[in-house]
Amino acid sequence: MGFTIAGGFQGIVLIFDNSFNWLNTDKLTDLVPAYNATLRVAHQFISYNRAERNITIWMGPCFQKIRADTKGVISINEIFPGFDDSQKQNAKDRLTDWYTGLTPPQQAVAGPIIEKIKEYFDGRDPGNGTITYELDKKIAGPWNLVFGSQLQFNKNWMFRVEMGAYGKRSQFLFSFNYRFQSLRKKSTQPL
Repeated sequence: MGFTIAGGFQGIVLIFDNSFNWLNTDKLTDLVPAYNATLRVAHQFISYNRAERNITIWMGPCFQKIRADTKGVISINEIFPGFDDSQKQNAKDRLTDWYTGLTPPQQAVAGPIIEKIKEYFDGRDPGNGTITYELDKKIAGPWNLVFGSQLQFNKNWMFRVEMGAYGKRSQFLFSFNYRFQSLRKKSTQPL
């Protein structure tokens, strides 16, 4: 769900768009909301030979916020599908190394989970054993800059590319767009 506000004057274009998203997967117990906002300052260069053909170049800041906590449940059978024996042994060794680096209170919490996973790697059926988890996460960098361009071939077809860079996150957008024209015929009669 979102909205876009755009306007321009003599080749200079401002575009402000917002979107509100909710991620829902069967592995999470709650919806994960996210908010994105981008302000683009653009310049449109119109072809002198064909008025409907133009190229627009823009840049601007982009902000993203995602809810910090995530809760979910996953069965042990779903965590490591298709591991061969060497991968299982490698995972057991890494779990043991990680576990020994924990403090005693952390070991008390992680120990039963690690034992269930090791039992699974040893071929014991975990039955309906599950891991309930909760993550408190944050975006490494909520801000970055976007750079983009759109080539409009005619009134219907456009090609767009946009890249987000700088900061601690990046994104890339590539699209062909088709704009539908109004089906109403333009009146030639003065009002």
